[in-house]
Amino acid sequence: MNVEELFEKHEDEFLNYEGDPDLSNLVRDVYIFNKLEPFVKGGYLIGSAPYDEMYFTVNTREVTNTLSEEEMIKLIRCDLRHSSDHECFVMFI
Repeated sequence: MNVEELFEKHEDEFLNYEGDPDLSNLVRDVYIFNKLEPFVKGGYLIGSAPYDEMYFTVNTREVTNTLSEEEMIKLIRCDLRHSSDHECFVMFI
């Protein structure tokens, strides 16, 4: 499954963290940072933060090919989105 298909398939999970006991008591943005940090190349996790979003520098295909679908669902529940315009992961600030 490609990145776009994965996010479309689980769009109803977006910000649906309250029913997940693993996420309900976490700082969700830090959870996202910790999951994406191993995929950083070049020293910066955040490439830019215009307006009310931050754009991550990680390779989206590498992340989705490495993490399980359940791990990706947890990231979606925490506010991770995919931008097909910029081919990157995005999160609201």
